[in-house]
Amino acid sequence: VRMAEARRRLAQRAGTVEAIAVSVGFASADAFRRAFERRFGVPPREYRARFAPRGANAPPPKEQHA
Repeated sequence: VRMAEARRRLAQRAGTVEAIAVSVGFASADAFRRAFERRFGVPPREYRARFAPRGANAPPPKEQHA
């Protein structure tokens, strides 16, 4: 369950890898990185680069008035 939550947060760009690791219950970012790569075959940063939409943490565009 916590790895699924970590994967979701990475894809949403919801914080740094270190912050996500702690938030899902890992004692260290290194332990999280090893577990994530073992489970999904890529390190967390590479997963984020591949699967997070660009600008996922950017604010929504402002409305344009004509």
